[in-house]
Amino acid sequence: MRARHKLFIHPLQTIRGLWYYYVACLYDWWNGIETGKQDVHIPYDPTEPKYIRWAFRNLPVNPADYAFVDFGSGKGRVLIAAAKFPFLQVVGVERSKELHEAAMINIRSAKRMKCRDVTSICMDATEFSLPASPCILFFYNPFKGETMDRVVSNIQASLTRSPRPLFVIYVSPLLHEVFIRQHGMRLVKTRSWCNLYFWDGRLSIK
Repeated sequence: MRARHKLFIHPLQTIRGLWYYYVACLYDWWNGIETGKQDVHIPYDPTEPKYIRWAFRNLPVNPADYAFVDFGSGKGRVLIAAAKFPFLQVVGVERSKELHEAAMINIRSAKRMKCRDVTSICMDATEFSLPASPCILFFYNPFKGETMDRVVSNIQASLTRSPRPLFVIYVSPLLHEVFIRQHGMRLVKTRSWCNLYFWDGRLSIK
């Protein structure tokens, strides 16, 4: 009854939602993956293709010089998108075993990947160590509070040990202040739903 009420009271919102849903289904079909079904018992919200396209279109880097890390990578839609580029490696960090296993299935079935080193790791993101190379880091608002603070602190510590350039893609940037207050961080591009930051490791050392 509630869904029917929404259909008639908010028709434009309903049409927009259906449009995004079918675009995402077509995106998955084209890439040979399945990331949209709500068949797990935890909150799960896959990244919409429009966010993915914006992020990669605005990255001013040669992918062959960078590793790509997705924090809270879910079923791997962003991992597969990143693997279309020749990154040094593409890594997903996902705490849920169910989502991690779904991501591994999608990695095996995905089409037209250019990166040869693509994987999902099932672990607590606060214990993950960044690759030693320059990195692209992707966040779709996966953490809150202390968890995000610890993840960002670990990144800062990694830059202190080994200064190098990082780019951060942050979709739904509710904790923008956590990033922008870091030494060496600056906002490069922004939309209402996504921020792109550059984190200069040479400036991150206090």
